Amino acid sequence: ILPVKNGIVDWENSGLALVVVMERYGKNGNIAYGLVENTLTKKGAVATTWAHDHHNVMVLGTSAADMVVAQQRLVEIQGGYIVVDQERVVAECPLPIGGILSAAPLSVLGAELKAVRKAMVDLGYKNMNEIMSFSTLSLPVSPAIKITDIGMMDTRTQAIIPVIARFK
Repeated sequence: ILPVKNGIVDWENSGLALVVVMERYGKNGNIAYGLVENTLTKKGAVATTWAHDHHNVMVLGTSAADMVVAQQRLVEIQGGYIVVDQERVVAECPLPIGGILSAAPLSVLGAELKAVRKAMVDLGYKNMNEIMSFSTLSLPVSPAIKITDIGMMDTRTQAIIPVIARFK
């Protein structure tokens, strides 16, 4: 159960991260929200357009202000990976070709991705493959709870999981 202050869920001080998926192809304008545990342990945000299998805009964060900076920068560079700490972009890997590809030399792309991974770790993201684990938070064919632009879903049953539930 999350704390509520003045009628607003205080997710920023909950120990959870907010994940937002925004449809980016102009088809339906869907925006879905979810809460994720065991991702970022410090204030900050990570954003990408390389999100399996839909490649919509996905932003994960523990600070709304950092999430806005990450999303705006992602739009400016036309896709890729962004890491924001204290409202400042600390690492980025532009993927301007459809938001999933780069024409940059492999050595440049590799260095940018290495910087993104390090910046994610600096925000407390722990996984043996930071990039892949982040990008697959929204892969609806993998177990067990994922997020798409439709919402959080149980991938086994395809049922949408409400972010907010009322208890009587």
